[in-house]
Amino acid sequence: MRFWGHPALRSLSRGLDGMLGVREKISLDRHLPLCAPCRRRQHALARVKAALCLLPAIEEVPVPFGPQVPNRVSPAARPGLFVAGTVFGILLGALAGGLVFLGFPQPALKVISSSQETVSSEGTLESVLRPGTVMRTLSTGYADLEIPHQLLLRLKPETTMTWQQTGRWPFSRPRMVVNLMRGEILARTKEGFWGSKLEVRTPSTSAVVKGTAFSMSIDPTQEATTVKVLAGSVFISPHLGGVGIHVQGGEKSSIQAQRLPKLPKPLSVDERKALLETYRIGQDPSVSLVLGAGPERVEELLRPALLFVGRVPHPQLQPFLRKVLNELSQAVLEGTLSKQPAKLQALEVALGDVTEEKLAVPLHLFAGACAASLGDSKEALTHFQWVVDRAPKHSLAGLALAAIGVTAQRQMGNADLAHKTFQRILHRYPNSPEAAYVRDCFPEFSGRK
Repeated sequence: MRFWGHPALRSLSRGLDGMLGVREKISLDRHLPLCAPCRRRQHALARVKAALCLLPAIEEVPVPFGPQVPNRVSPAARPGLFVAGTVFGILLGALAGGLVFLGFPQPALKVISSSQETVSSEGTLESVLRPGTVMRTLSTGYADLEIPHQLLLRLKPETTMTWQQTGRWPFSRPRMVVNLMRGEILARTKEGFWGSKLEVRTPSTSAVVKGTAFSMSIDPTQEATTVKVLAGSVFISPHLGGVGIHVQGGEKSSIQAQRLPKLPKPLSVDERKALLETYRIGQDPSVSLVLGAGPERVEELLRPALLFVGRVPHPQLQPFLRKVLNELSQAVLEGTLSKQPAKLQALEVALGDVTEEKLAVPLHLFAGACAASLGDSKEALTHFQWVVDRAPKHSLAGLALAAIGVTAQRQMGNADLAHKTFQRILHRYPNSPEAAYVRDCFPEFSGRK
């Protein structure tokens, strides 16, 4: 049952179990303090859940297979209908397969780099791995793989995996499946991944990836899989199951065979720092914001987000600027940004010499997020507006607009500026992750009720 304008009972129940996505959680957290009836419904659900936890466990009793119930319309009873349906299905499958074959090339898993201690089921390690090829790294081996425009993958030592592509309809994005049989992988989806589907399977887990940087490892002694998420979101559930939890950026969870996953826990500073290795897969970027690819990246930016500073030298990344960026990123990682206002001022001065767009955009977003975190909303809007004005066609321009709207709404109490900004997002970037974020989290500004 759902009351108009109120969250459904299912959403309240999933909220108690920690199974809501980031957008649903934000929406519920904003609604509950303002709605007494929904709070009473959630408290009632909590009491029921507590009572159920006190019930004794039920032993599973094997049930013998009984006679199957016949279909309402069997092939024997309606032979003409069965033949016609079969022929129609074959023709439809051939048509869809022809369209996929003609207009939609199969994505390839490419080997970027690997050690000599890496082998495959094909005998020799080819530059392109066909679906079904098994890769294995030995005790000191590694391999970096790439699905162009979608995924970067690193196999750690003593890891075995294969991959496949499931069926897809014409004009839709492919669905990729990575099967991790042992060991550990690091993965990072690329910026344009949002809307694609990637699934990682282990003997105990099925994980649906939504634009993120994460690691997944298998403990064979416990028959358990551990997932650590640096940015974005990963939905994990028992193998091929539909009931599970969302692990958000900065969290980890584990799951054992035939059990539900454990509630997420925060990653330690060392664990988050170790996961920055995902940004060293393939071409090492000069600088990169540690963000997911979906609507959750608005909240991640304003936390504020981590900034990855690569090892590759760049003429506009002078030693002083590189040092300031590393110190501020470390402060964000350790939660000590409030002690670094002088470093932020130094960054704002040094940004005047950065003119290359691929560097300036993430740096201004990072500086704005840090300023907002320190309570300087005016300075934050200056940096966000720089991106909107100077780089309106950049892939992160919509994120800058969303940051302006959220900062105006939450820190400045300027509902008029927030409304105008959200309307600009819906008009200028209607299919962006930020437009989806506005529609879900701020329906009062997007025209939805």
